[in-house]
Amino acid sequence: MAGFQDVAPLGRGRWGLAVGDMYPSAGGDGRIAAAQIDIARVVTRAVAKVDFTPSVVLAGINRALLAGESAQAQCALAAAYVTIWPSLVGAWARICVAGPQTAFLRRSSGRTAAIGRPGTALGVRSDPWLSDSRLLLRAGDILTLVTATVSEGLGGPDNVCEILADAGRASAERATGEIARAFHDAHGRQIGRDGMVLAVRVPGNRRDHGLHSAGWPGRAPYVGAAWPDTNPGHARAARGRTRYPF
Repeated sequence: MAGFQDVAPLGRGRWGLAVGDMYPSAGGDGRIAAAQIDIARVVTRAVAKVDFTPSVVLAGINRALLAGESAQAQCALAAAYVTIWPSLVGAWARICVAGPQTAFLRRSSGRTAAIGRPGTALGVRSDPWLSDSRLLLRAGDILTLVTATVSEGLGGPDNVCEILADAGRASAERATGEIARAFHDAHGRQIGRDGMVLAVRVPGNRRDHGLHSAGWPGRAPYVGAAWPDTNPGHARAARGRTRYPF
């Protein structure tokens, strides 16, 4: 199985960021799971061209998955989608999370928290609970998206928050690097194709560029790089020490 990520211009200064993979606890045939990833990758951009509201994008992916073999295969797709656009004091972000917590924010002040309300994983039911959250990002804030494989592999969202907090006031490159290093230390291997880490930093005086990360998206097309050394309902309550600042 494999994960996917996407960074795409949506017009009028807006950008769409996405990550997703098969939820680790889900079963199903590997070939069908890989087909789900391909469907999600294509549908993400297709829906965003019509409506870039994150919950609408994820709902569109859900409908596409259920139209195929995914329901019979009993597979579940965990994903996060963020629409981000510049403001006079930084940037606005609207986010929707389907499945386990996979979106995190490190403020320039050092405060780190999980963001977005985790909703229903995709490809499981026709009426998933998906909710949009909106927040203001300021200069120096780092928004990080990881796939469920990475989040679960690091022991859950609380541990991911601690890793990002320990990275200090760093670049997006360092944020992704610290997560990759922690995963390697925990499992003795690189994250691999089934895991993705994507980070962006709201620029202050200069831009940052790095592996699977970037400063504020520019006009040039985004090109991902391989990891080194490798060829309506009720909101779900926060668990443990995970914080949801909305």
